[in-house]
Amino acid sequence: MEHALKIPPVFFAPVADGLKHAELRLNDRDFSAGDKITLAEFDEGYTGESVDVVITHVADVGFIAPGHVLLSIELLRG
Repeated sequence: MEHALKIPPVFFAPVADGLKHAELRLNDRDFSAGDKITLAEFDEGYTGESVDVVITHVADVGFIAPGHVLLSIELLRG
């Protein structure tokens, strides 16, 4: 499955640089390991920058952040 999500610049840059490997997200989609996500930088509008990542693990963190999951992600380069 493929997902398209917005991401603020403060979080976008570390993902794009390959430094950030997790995303805390509302569990409002059927996220699964192997899914591809296009993260589009959004700062009062789309900036035109985006990166593609793949989900490597989905952790249910509802006991800490109700309704959320922690997505382990890997940057897709190329």
